Order: sequence, then structure tokens, then C-alpha cells
Amino acid sequence: MRKAFSFLTCLGTPEIPTPSSLIWFPFVGLCLGLLLSGIWIFLSLFFPMLVTSILVVLSDLFLTRMIHLDGLADASDGLIAHLSKQKRLQVMADPLLGSFGVISIVISLGLRWAALYSLKPSLLILPSVWMASRAVMALGIVLVPYARPSTGLAGVFIVGNKKQKVIVVLVCVISILLAGVILGFWKLIIGPLALMVGLVMAIVVMNLSRKKIDGFTGDILGAMGIVLETASLVIATLK
Repeated sequence: MRKAFSFLTCLGTPEIPTPSSLIWFPFVGLCLGLLLSGIWIFLSLFFPMLVTSILVVLSDLFLTRMIHLDGLADASDGLIAHLSKQKRLQVMADPLLGSFGVISIVISLGLRWAALYSLKPSLLILPSVWMASRAVMALGIVLVPYARPSTGLAGVFIVGNKKQKVIVVLVCVISILLAGVILGFWKLIIGPLALMVGLVMAIVVMNLSRKKIDGFTGDILGAMGIVLETASLVIATLK
């Protein structure tokens, strides 16, 4: 659990993650969402929602060390441009930010801010969506081949044991279903619908990755999480 928190957040001391950390991904997302919800509710008591929503977005970036947003930017640069597979992987590994990456960051942060600004602070929506996004990341690792020939940042999570893979899949699927149930309590139809749309968008990202680079990388996982969260928040604002 400590290694999962260390990898996915700025909490805890730096530790080398292992495949066994994957079962804790949904729990880390749940805790992170609860913390952000607390910040959201607390700040709304003192600041207008315009300021509160921006501070919540910034809090999420700080707590996650912007690792997932960086993944979204790199994945956008690598997948959207017309390149060969090898060149895509090189672009995604390059620390320099391209135009597609900049645009994806601006759109994502803008939509997240607008959605939080439009929603009433709640203890249910962020924990549910953040738990589901981390569950999807873990599922991507165990169900999709790794695209890089050498072990990268996400390569340390590759699970070789079939029993362990089954356990991770079960934990993640249950977590996603639980997230849907909780969102149903939040808003009976819109809540689960928001999660479903987010899941579909995350699957679209992974399918594009499989088509373009024959698998996933750490950047793809981060992009899936950000896309799922952002799409879910946007749909949650439906009247």
C-alpha cells in the first residue's frame, strides 16, 4: 500500500513500486478523492466557487505531482501526430512538450475547473471517480501488453503471475462497480452515466494506444486516468 501511495501521490517516502502495489491503486484513488472532497467543501466555506474550483484543481495537481497530467501531454504528442511507432515512443519519452500536449493540458484543466465550478461540493463524486480512474490504470497494466522493449516507469508493474492478475482484475472491477453504486446515490441517473462515459473515453484512449504503439506506456495510463476523470466530471454537470 505504501508503494502505491508513493507512486501515485506525493504522500509518503519514495519507494520502488512492485506489481503487488496494483491492488491498492483503487484504494489510493479513493483516499485521494476523499482528501480533495474535503478540500473542496472546506474552501467553499470561505471562497467563492470560482476560486474554490481552481484551488481544488491545483490541489489535485500537487497531490499527484502532476504525473498523470504529464502522461496526458506526452500521450497526446505521441499518439495524435502522424508518426511511426518507434517515433511515437521516442516523442512520448522526450521531456519537451509539443503543441498537442499543450492543447490537451489546457483543455483538460479548463474542463475540470469549469465542471467543479458548476457542481455543488460533495463527498461522493470525487472519491468515486478517482477510485475508478486508478482502477482503470491497473486494469490497463494487467490486460494490455507493454509497448516499450525495455522496462520504463510503468514496466515495473508488469504482472507475470496469472493468479495475481486475476486478483487485480477482480479488485479493480469491484472498485469500478462500487464507484457506480456510490455515484447512483449521488445522482440516480447522471452519476452512473458520468462514470460510464468516463470509462468509454478511457477505453478509447487505450484502443488508440494499442493501434498506434501496440500496447500501453506509463504516459498512456496517465492519459486514461485524466480523460476518465475529466469526462466524468463534465457529464456530471448535466441538468
